[in-house]
Amino acid sequence: MCEEISYPAKAFLVEENKGAFWARSLDIANRMSGKMLQINNDPQYFWQVFTDLKNKMIETAHCTTTSTQGVMNLL
Repeated sequence: MCEEISYPAKAFLVEENKGAFWARSLDIANRMSGKMLQINNDPQYFWQVFTDLKNKMIETAHCTTTSTQGVMNLL
């Protein structure tokens, strides 16, 4: 796998929605932190999540245009 990826938050912030953005971000982090830690600490759980996401991507690619074929070739 690769190193952790972070995205600049500024691109997602609009002045009038800053409070809602950070409230939603904290809500998601609070609800999902246990599962995120489990992904880091439990190799079996990590591979299950990874496999589920890969399978979901494959299902989604079958329903979209051929523009996703390049992505599918990377798998």
